[in-house]
Amino acid sequence: MEKVREEDVRPQPPQKKRRRWMAGDAAEIFDFQCWREGKIAKVLNNNLFVVRLLGSIQLKEFHGSSVRVQQAWHNNNWSVIGKVAQNKEYTEKIRRKQVKASW
Repeated sequence: MEKVREEDVRPQPPQKKRRRWMAGDAAEIFDFQCWREGKIAKVLNNNLFVVRLLGSIQLKEFHGSSVRVQQAWHNNNWSVIGKVAQNKEYTEKIRRKQVKASW
């Protein structure tokens, strides 16, 4: 069993209010026991979505309960990606970090 320092453990992100998803929206998708970055390709009926996961050319269908707003842990706070900072370069840096962590 590995030990992790307390300061390296971040809390679970808060649930953000459900919003209306549209094709082209970036989101986090729960797939194979982890959250992955993806993009909504199509909104279906019954709270279903067709999604393209980052790094994949395949489209997969997910229920709305497996889709959430992208958030980043910064300065001991969760922030919606894209609203973390005014600086686009910083936002991209956060995204790259998350992609590395998911692999």
